[in-house]
Amino acid sequence: YIAGSATVSRSIIGEGTEAYGDVYNSVIGSGVVVDMDSLSPGMALKMLPFVIPVTAKVTADGRTIVGFGANSAVPHHQTGKKKLEPDTVVLMDFGCLYKGYCSDMTRTVFFGKPDKEFVKAYDAVYKAHVATYDGIYEGIPCVDVDKIARDSLTADGYGKYFTHSLGHGVGRNIHEAPNLSPKGTGTLQNGMVHSIEPGVYLDGKFGIRIEDTVYMKNGKSVTFMTYPKKLVRLKVK
Repeated sequence: YIAGSATVSRSIIGEGTEAYGDVYNSVIGSGVVVDMDSLSPGMALKMLPFVIPVTAKVTADGRTIVGFGANSAVPHHQTGKKKLEPDTVVLMDFGCLYKGYCSDMTRTVFFGKPDKEFVKAYDAVYKAHVATYDGIYEGIPCVDVDKIARDSLTADGYGKYFTHSLGHGVGRNIHEAPNLSPKGTGTLQNGMVHSIEPGVYLDGKFGIRIEDTVYMKNGKSVTFMTYPKKLVRLKVK
C-alpha cells in the first residue's frame, strides 16, 4: 500500500492507469452498446492489445488474463488459443508497471446478446462493487471490507460463487498489504491504495469480475479508473 503522504506515488499510479485504460477503451469503444473493430468472431485470445506494451513508458506487467466463454469462470485463467464466438462473455484482467508502480483493473463485457442469467449475475457483481466502494471508511477492518461485498452477493444468491478475496494492496508490487479477505488483518487508512474486485464464477458457464484500483482520501474511496463498470454489450459484426 502507499501511505498517506505519498501523493507523488499515487499520481504515478493514476498516470499509469489512465494510459492503460485508454487501451481498454480502444477495444470496447464507448457507450453501453458499442460497435468495435478490435474484437471479431474467430480471433484468438492472444490477439488482444492488452498483451503488448502501451507506450515506451508504460509496460504491460505480464499478468494479463483474458477469458472467453466458460474460461472466464476460472479466476486466474491462463490466456490461450480459444477463438472468440458470438454471444460470448469476455473477461479482461490487466494492468501496467509505470515508473516502478503497479495498477490493476478487470472488466467483463459481452460480445453479442447476453441472456437473463448473465445479466442477473452481472448486476449482482456490479451492486457488490458499488456497495463496497461506498461502504469503505477510515479505520474499517480489512475483514469487514470483504464482508460488504460478500454479504451483498449472498443476498442476491451468489455468495458461494465468490471464490476469492475482495482485494489487495497495490504499490511497488501488484499484490501486497492490506489483504481484504475473510482472514484479513488490520484496517484501511487514508492514503492506502488497494483493489476492489468482487466476482461470480459459474463453472462451465461464465465468470464475471469488476475491478478498480482505488485509494482512500478523507475517509472515502477514490477510484483511479474512469472506465465503464456497467455492462457493456459489443455488437457482433
